[in-house]
Amino acid sequence: MYFSKKSELPFYTKCKILKDRMSTNIDFEALIKWLKEESIDDDEYLYFDFVDPNYENQFECVCIDYYKPKLIRSIIFHYFEEKGFIIDPNPKVDDLSIYKFVRNYNQVWDIYQRFDLNIKNKRNELSISLGSSFTLISKDKISYKSTYGTVKYLSGESNRIIKKTLLEIGGSYRLIANFQIKSEFGISNPTQRPTFKQKHETITLLFNDHIKNINQKGLNFISTGLMNVDIRDIYKVNMYENKLLFKNDKTDINPITGMRDFGIYKPSPKALDNKFIFVYENRDDANNLFKYLKNGHKNFPGLERYVGIPVTLSDIKFHYSNIINIESEYKDFENRELNQDSYDNLFAIIIGQFDKNNSDEEKTNAYYEIKNALLKKGIPSQFINQEHIRQANSFNYHLPNIAIGILAKLEGIPWRLKNNTNQDLVIGFNQVQLGNSRYIGSSVFFTNEGFLKGTHAYPTSDSETELIGHLRNSIEKYILEQGEIRRLIIHYYKPNSERETRNIEQLLYNELKLNIPYAIVEVNDSKTQADICFDSEYNMGMPESGTYVKVGRNEYLLFNNLRYEKKPLNMVTDELPIKVKIHFADANGFSHNELIGQIYEFSRLIWKGLKQRSQPATTIYAKLIAEFSSHFAGNIPNNYIVNNTPWFI
Repeated sequence: MYFSKKSELPFYTKCKILKDRMSTNIDFEALIKWLKEESIDDDEYLYFDFVDPNYENQFECVCIDYYKPKLIRSIIFHYFEEKGFIIDPNPKVDDLSIYKFVRNYNQVWDIYQRFDLNIKNKRNELSISLGSSFTLISKDKISYKSTYGTVKYLSGESNRIIKKTLLEIGGSYRLIANFQIKSEFGISNPTQRPTFKQKHETITLLFNDHIKNINQKGLNFISTGLMNVDIRDIYKVNMYENKLLFKNDKTDINPITGMRDFGIYKPSPKALDNKFIFVYENRDDANNLFKYLKNGHKNFPGLERYVGIPVTLSDIKFHYSNIINIESEYKDFENRELNQDSYDNLFAIIIGQFDKNNSDEEKTNAYYEIKNALLKKGIPSQFINQEHIRQANSFNYHLPNIAIGILAKLEGIPWRLKNNTNQDLVIGFNQVQLGNSRYIGSSVFFTNEGFLKGTHAYPTSDSETELIGHLRNSIEKYILEQGEIRRLIIHYYKPNSERETRNIEQLLYNELKLNIPYAIVEVNDSKTQADICFDSEYNMGMPESGTYVKVGRNEYLLFNNLRYEKKPLNMVTDELPIKVKIHFADANGFSHNELIGQIYEFSRLIWKGLKQRSQPATTIYAKLIAEFSSHFAGNIPNNYIVNNTPWFI
């Protein structure tokens, strides 16, 4: 190994860690002597690479396990650097990222494919994933502006990528285009993403052209490239038990055909008394939407025929002038028309340009402010983008999702699981970040019918006390309403800490005197691209829904999608898998199959639309709650609607 205090070498480590790892190595004394001569403190970073005969500060060492993956990184790094690829030796999450030139985009930018590489030393595997098929890198140096924010750039004349929080304003660099840069140059990402088959072809091509040619002492790759998953590591949830119930207890595996053929499982108890408030900027948008909901549109039969809710208008309506003035105008409207503390028979339909995920801060704030004001009055709401209404040829595809959301917010059940309910208390937690602050949301379920039994939100700064207080309240509420509690299952967004585990056990066994088992299922917040499987019997496409594959100790890839049969008659959209890791199950007598089956169940109870989601309702709902609360310093209103309906979808 050879070292430098300067960052010209691709890898780095803290000096203290280096000393701890190298203390039994051959040339340790010489290394210590050099560190003293250079006055390098324990907390300073050292940059390093592996043997270069021309490098001065070089020390012989035995390649202990800790450094073996770093040696492999170095070999792969230098191979691709010599081949002219652009390399990121220290990406945030992965071991190494390489960028392959695809084609010219325009006079300023070139398109590259990014591959993310991870070395799994214990499994003797190199994981390759297609990180991006549309990365833009400037052909030449361009001037950096402060509005570009944090940006990656190429170092000097080399093909190595460096990330700096603050570049010199006005300085010239070859930049990797981030969101801000793309916005400034008027560039939008392609809407069509690579399919499983395309990913397979792209990764296989990289392997055949390059990876399998890397052969050094102690490092070579099998010629076939991708490995076959061991049959003992492939599982399937019980699809018979995962059928859905619709009207008159008719069953179907697919929400789309189930709703079409049978109708909703349980009507809204508020359907006949409910009245709709229309909030709109453009009168034609409101009239057209009312007509579509009342009479139907193309293959959508209308709100009453589809989900059993008559379209009855309230005498109250709100015609605002524009999105900029809506918040101030709403306050006048509320003082004039909604002066009671609470309403139990109103539902607001808000039509406009705003979108909670809009890059326009003004429109985003309007969404949250209006929704929050209505929630405080106990009024659920459905926001509808006016541009969708104006696209009459395709709006019929949005209408079923809108109808299902309205039904769920009015306490109806579009569909439920055929499985009998059990005595499990299932609580989901998830986190969002807004600026420098993080917020946690939680969703509580007593049964697998999909009914919410509580929502909660708080800043991460209060997480230790809030977590235990929320668990205590949820357990006590469960016992009061349901009687005996059998098990506690927590769907968590991250690995739990030892302190969190101790606090949970203290609450259960010492404070509440409950002799019940608990499990924590870590549900990765995002769909995984780093680990993926291809179905060789389906033209290297997406594995069947309900398939899960063991990828590590207590760690699984779960495929939640609309491919319910080996050879579906209709084309299904690709959906990436999620990663699930199970904690404390083995010691407490839980079945991994049962816990993963439960994750799959809850992914089918998201009434945000007809499409099955890869994430379970527990964590998707928790994230939506956290996202909402982040705009109000971690607070959400506390009333019946907030705690018992999916008001946030």
